[in-house]
Amino acid sequence: MDIRKRERAYLRPPFVNPLIPFKISPPQKKRLGARVQIPDIVSLMPTPTHAIWPTLPAPLVNEILCSVQKSNKKLYRTALELMAPRMGVRVPILMETPKTERHATWARLLARPEMEVLSFNLLSTWLIDSQAPMLCAWLDALGIEHGDNGCADTFPPEPPAEKLRAAVDTLLAKFDPVLVGIYLKSFNQIDETQWPALDEILKSEPRLQAKATAPASA
Repeated sequence: MDIRKRERAYLRPPFVNPLIPFKISPPQKKRLGARVQIPDIVSLMPTPTHAIWPTLPAPLVNEILCSVQKSNKKLYRTALELMAPRMGVRVPILMETPKTERHATWARLLARPEMEVLSFNLLSTWLIDSQAPMLCAWLDALGIEHGDNGCADTFPPEPPAEKLRAAVDTLLAKFDPVLVGIYLKSFNQIDETQWPALDEILKSEPRLQAKATAPASA
């Protein structure tokens, strides 16, 4: 595959959403790790995940991407192959740059709408690997069955707005608002959710609007 084709290629999402990461249908399994073409224009719900990156402090960006590098080498390699031509360097040269510098540039690139697929995969992988208690707390508040890692098999129809707001309040009382915002925006990109009432809460809740200024951890 030449660089021009590789630059436009994306990893097929290894799961349809951040709560069903490892239950992959056979057709998806054989494509796991493969690079496929995607259209130039992607239909997005409000509050897409690529809009999250500009709000994150550099230390948290580095923490997220370092975590993905350790837990999902295929996904990180795909990110390298996508980022290198956009940064005007080859993958081996990109690998030699300090991680903090490399990841700071990636954050700027991940803020582009065409990077939504990669953005969603990176954030989802990190959330599952490092923020399981928060994922479980959210699903518990909504009465959704899940595994120990905060992954669910199925989702109900959209709950009433009052129930969603109470669940958001529960998370904000226990976890850093920065992490809550990342998770809930990612959650609402799941094919089976995309709940309008939750999207409205995410846009209107003041505690989720402030930019992060320091690394966040649960």
